[in-house]
Formats: sequence, structure tokens, C-alpha cells
Amino acid sequence: MSDETRLASGAGTEAEPAQELPPQRTKLLDALRDRDPRVASMYEAAIRIMDSSELEDALSLAGHAMRELMDRLPQALDLPLAEKSRLFPRLDQLQERLDQAHATSSCYGEDGWTGSIDPSLLAVIEAVEVLIEERKEFWPSRTKTAAELMKHLEPGFVPRAEPMAKREAKSWSESHRYFEQVSHHHNLYGELETTRAEFETRVQRIELLLLNKLRPPTATDFAEIDTLMATFEAGNSG
Repeated sequence: MSDETRLASGAGTEAEPAQELPPQRTKLLDALRDRDPRVASMYEAAIRIMDSSELEDALSLAGHAMRELMDRLPQALDLPLAEKSRLFPRLDQLQERLDQAHATSSCYGEDGWTGSIDPSLLAVIEAVEVLIEERKEFWPSRTKTAAELMKHLEPGFVPRAEPMAKREAKSWSESHRYFEQVSHHHNLYGELETTRAEFETRVQRIELLLLNKLRPPTATDFAEIDTLMATFEAGNSG
């Protein structure tokens, strides 16, 4: 259990009982518990931290929990690409560090690495560069991994139309990148412009996507929606 998950659950503290969640979030939390209790804990941590007014860095902590949830879900479902996808965050960090070194090091230029570099260190740097290039060419992308996840979670026997499936995978990948940036405090250091409202919108986007997959609307749900709409229209017609 991560620090964020323990914090949200109140483990090791004298926290007051957690407030009751809205029905839709309770529904998703139960659905995630059916798949993997650890994933459910990450989700609960994210939404409770996000709603906390006492934590100074609530968005970064909640972003970390959301990223953990999205990273863990393919593993919980035992997807073929899950093992490699576990390394994505580490490889992303290596890529960032390498890009920074290329941009700022006086030992790197058009001819590659030159100057006073220890041969053993140079071998490590070149090995990292090879790994990054092989990842681009041979490893599945985040979008491909997301597409496999969306396909696996599809509740019906008929797959979604390809354009919609691509939009879902793209939305999942972009949201993961967003939560990753927020969890690294990029929103505090000017590298990512975001607000609490945008963060909540991103969370809701993932919630809706997972709910439609794990707990798709039933005839009863649609009937309740029709009743609510009829009540709303009747109230506005008077």
C-alpha cells in the first residue's frame, strides 16, 4: 500500500470516519474491488485526497494514486502487455533525463558524446540510449497498451466501432500522462498549467470510462434517467 493509499484510508492515524461517497463512485469502487482490491484502494485514495481541503499538495498526491491505478489495472487483469507496461514510468524518467542531458551537457553535440567522460560511464550512457531507441521501435506504446485494456474491459460481445475504440485509448493515454505530470509536481513548477477543476474533470473522464466498461448501464438505469428527465421537464413546464 502506498503512502497516498494509507493516508486516504487513515491507516496509522486517528482520522475521522470517511465520508460516504456519491452513488456512482461507490458503484465504481465496488466494481474495482471485484477486479482487484489494491486497484480499488488506489481509486479511493485518489478521490478522497482530491476532495481533501487539509492537504497542501492534494492534487499531486491524488495524481500519484490515479497513475498507480492506471498502471496496476492491466496487471490485475493479467494482460499480455502488462509486464512491459510496468516499466513505462521508469523508462519515461530515463527518457526525460536523457533528453535533459542532450540539451544541457557540454559533452554532447552533433558528434555525440565527447570530451572528458569516463569510459565506463560512457558505456552506461550509450546503453541507456540503445534501450530508449529499442523501446520506440519494438515495445508497445502506451496507446497500444491502452487499446488492449479497453478491448479486454469491453462488456459486450460486439466490439466498439474502431473510431470510438481509438478515442477511448487516446483518452486513457492522455489522462495517464496528465496524472503522471501532476504527480511529479509539474503543476507546481510551471511545467504544466492545470487547476483543480481540470483535475476533477480528468478524474471524472476515467471514472465514466471505467464505469461504462465494468458496470455498463442497464435497462433499470435508463428507466431511472427517463424518470428524472420527465420530472425535470415537468418542473420546467409550469
